[in-house]
Amino acid sequence: MYIYGLTNYDPADKKLTAKAPYKPFLFLNMGTFKRYSLTEKATGVMHETMHMSILLNNWNIKDKEEEVITFAEDEANKIIEKVGFSTKEQPKKNFFKK
Repeated sequence: MYIYGLTNYDPADKKLTAKAPYKPFLFLNMGTFKRYSLTEKATGVMHETMHMSILLNNWNIKDKEEEVITFAEDEANKIIEKVGFSTKEQPKKNFFKK
């Protein structure tokens, strides 16, 4: 078994506030990324940034759905840019045939 990634509170954040100085963290296990396509890597990063976005909103995203998702998308794009998933992925042969 392996961990693809995780998001969690700072261990020193005893009240689980997710506020400074106790910022939550996002972990990506880069060793597992070798197994996946660019699309799978990108969705894995987006998955973890969604967890972070929800956590930062104290699990209360009612009436904030677009803001939470947009934040996660923006953060995922920053991470993907930094990590270097820059190779263009090509669709599999005959992918678009019916």
